[in-house]
Amino acid sequence: MNVLIGALPIILSRYSKGKKDVKLVIVGEGPMRKQLEKDANYLDISKNVVFTGYLDDYAVRSLLKAADVVVVPSLYEPFGIVALEAMAAKTPVVVSDIGGLSELISDGEGIKVTPNNSESLAACIVKILSEEDEDKGKVEVEEMVEKGFKRLSL
Repeated sequence: MNVLIGALPIILSRYSKGKKDVKLVIVGEGPMRKQLEKDANYLDISKNVVFTGYLDDYAVRSLLKAADVVVVPSLYEPFGIVALEAMAAKTPVVVSDIGGLSELISDGEGIKVTPNNSESLAACIVKILSEEDEDKGKVEVEEMVEKGFKRLSL
């Protein structure tokens, strides 16, 4: 998750100018939370980061459906349930190209990024956010999401 916090200033500088506010919503509790909060403060992005703590399944599904993109920047991921849930919610996904995530996302169903690379992660997120703002790009993102959803539904 720290790579995503590190990517946020890049995303804000490339995307937010004159566009909708970018918010990073981190769901759940864990041992990294305090450090992530410190990192967000240090990078002066805390106003763009929301830590929800634990949420029930209904709230998580609602967030997944409302999100413009779901990012799973794992360094180790044997399966990838969050990415699956995002695909079921028809939300674009950006995942680390490792483990189960790598096998879960096929060409055109989401975007795979080099693990632990904030620059690469930011570029992929900005690409999705920018394409959603353009008619042609929006169609491409919708096709990517639909492809992933269809495979998930089989």
